[in-house]
Amino acid sequence: MEAVVCDVVSPEDLLKFEKKYSTELAKGDLTKDTKFEYAWCLIRNDINKGIVLLDELVHKGTKDDQRDYLFYLAIGNYKLKEYERGLKSIRILLKNEPGNTQALDLEKLIVKAMRKDTLQGLACLNVQLKSEIYIHLSQIHLNSVFHNS
Repeated sequence: MEAVVCDVVSPEDLLKFEKKYSTELAKGDLTKDTKFEYAWCLIRNDINKGIVLLDELVHKGTKDDQRDYLFYLAIGNYKLKEYERGLKSIRILLKNEPGNTQALDLEKLIVKAMRKDTLQGLACLNVQLKSEIYIHLSQIHLNSVFHNS
């Protein structure tokens, strides 16, 4: 799953799909397949733009199409550390396909990252609290030294 999440698209492929997307868009004949292909490339490079396109597609697609849209929305949000949004997408997919092993693996990866970030946040908070307590106690000690002299 890490390989799927960390995958990047070559500049040549990105350019090819961007050109196809732009051409169809300019003609007013943009297909959902072309939009998905371009979004798929962007999720690997320009994540925010890819998410916007997938968000547009997910509401219009068939169940089969939605599987891919939701999966790559989850990957994009995972890459941006938008874990709640990623989980929401992957859990919608899992609601429709509870046995989808790729989706289950991605869900585990997102949950693991959330826990890691939470633990890191708690560790930082702990250090900050200790620092504030130390400063406060130092001020109390200094105040008592000055008042006793």
